[in-house]
Amino acid sequence: LREGEDPDRGMRLFWCVVITLIPLSIPFTGASLETMKTTVVLTALPFLAILLMKTGGFVRWLKQDYAHVPVHQ
Repeated sequence: LREGEDPDRGMRLFWCVVITLIPLSIPFTGASLETMKTTVVLTALPFLAILLMKTGGFVRWLKQDYAHVPVHQ
């Protein structure tokens, strides 16, 4: 996405449904606690990847915009 753009409405709806249905479906499956733990970890992995990419972008932005500022200012 470019700055100021929003994601496609269909993509937002998809993620909204996925994020809602996964936690709601776990208790109805009769799964064990271990299965629920595994599901939570696997569901969190894509969000971890996104968070790492956003953190890397933030660090790059800081280096570009504040490279001229002395460290001890």
